[in-house]
Amino acid sequence: MEGNLASVLARRADTRGWRDRPLFYAGDRTISHGEVHDAAARAAGVLRAAGVRRGDRVLLALPDSVPLVAALFGTLRIGAVAVFAGPEQGEREHAYVQADAEPRAVVCAPELAGRFRSVQVLTGDDLADEPASVPEAVPVDADDPAYVQYTSGTTGKPKGAVHRHADAAAYFAAMGDRALAMRRSDVVFSLAKACYPYGLGATVLFPMFCGAAAVLWAAQPSVEGAAEQARRHRPTLLFTVPTWYARLVAAPERAAGVRRAFGSLRAAASAGEP
Repeated sequence: MEGNLASVLARRADTRGWRDRPLFYAGDRTISHGEVHDAAARAAGVLRAAGVRRGDRVLLALPDSVPLVAALFGTLRIGAVAVFAGPEQGEREHAYVQADAEPRAVVCAPELAGRFRSVQVLTGDDLADEPASVPEAVPVDADDPAYVQYTSGTTGKPKGAVHRHADAAAYFAAMGDRALAMRRSDVVFSLAKACYPYGLGATVLFPMFCGAAAVLWAAQPSVEGAAEQARRHRPTLLFTVPTWYARLVAAPERAAGVRRAFGSLRAAASAGEP
């Protein structure tokens, strides 16, 4: 893949005619591919006005939401590097990531703003402001860094794993295309959150590469909540880990109606545990 990932995906939506197709189902809202790319362009203008430039790092600590996706691709659009942190993590974990990544700016929920000191802090609402100008996508090489996701730290201190602009296309080709034959009619539901590699691919990158849609669910998962999301949005692909598959299977059918809720699935993917 050549070029800036943000512009590659925006151009793909334009040329393949899916700007008006649903990208995210979030509660009662339906957000199109085009709306998300437009939000990312606005976010790029806000970030640039905040002083973010090519090569700078922007720490993202937001739940699964349109602002998270806009922040990600707004960061990439201006040639900066997104650094993910789980919004559910504690103050110590956030301090560690900030010290290690040395971001130029942080985008987080308002209640987390006080954790990040000596740095420009923006909220998701700030990124929705109309900027003075929307910058063109900065040309980058395929091997340039796009985003960083930290390891879990089970064998030592968490380490930032750097993903290049070209990597997302390879992830989709291997998993989304060859393994799952994803198509525009698919609706993806991932219990893994988008701040982590498995969830980012499932909820954000794979649907954007093929014109599909995904369930955007900000809450931390529960069996009852997952069943309700499935009943409402009728996913065709489920992404989660073995622990959660075990919980879904073990749930009393009368209480959660899990089997009926997930009756729309055509495939289920598992990763993250032996």
